[in-house]
Amino acid sequence: MKMKKFASVFLAALLTVSAAFAQVSTASTGSGQAGSTNKKSIVVYFSWSGVTESVAKEIASQTGSDIYRIEEAEPYTRDQKKVREVAQGEKKRNARPAIKGTLPDLSQYDTVYLGWPCWWSTAPMIMFTFLDQVDLGGKTLAPFTTSGATGFGSSLRDIKKVEPNAIQTKGLSLHGTSGLQKSVADWLSEIKK
Repeated sequence: MKMKKFASVFLAALLTVSAAFAQVSTASTGSGQAGSTNKKSIVVYFSWSGVTESVAKEIASQTGSDIYRIEEAEPYTRDQKKVREVAQGEKKRNARPAIKGTLPDLSQYDTVYLGWPCWWSTAPMIMFTFLDQVDLGGKTLAPFTTSGATGFGSSLRDIKKVEPNAIQTKGLSLHGTSGLQKSVADWLSEIKK
């Protein structure tokens, strides 16, 4: 009987120590950047058609980053011609469309992968709503965009004006999702040098 009691106590102690070790091990590994111990990253993006979302998810998959989708409080029309008119009007008015939901707490992140579709040669105005409400000072800002023709346009300069203290990397500009995995891998390799 004493042996059973001893075995039960020993097993319980062993399980407790194992659980404590696993918890400490998980907490110390961090997330978001391969090979890092304390750095965390997040992919923040806005997507209208789903193309930018595909890029964002690929970046999150390759980096282990958290992910946050910026959603408009008042959804944009799904009609491409009409959304172009809305986007042009927002740009002319320097509008700040409302964001649905709560913004992520970026204080825990070292790197922010920030993505958007390029509209009228810049980021959609909802991106500036987001940037007006957060502080990326001292953080690495890795921008990416999707575009039918213009690439980044003036968006990198426009974002630098709003977030002058962010450490902006070279950006990734894509015109679709063909070769997405390799394009993202090559870009990540280049900006981590």
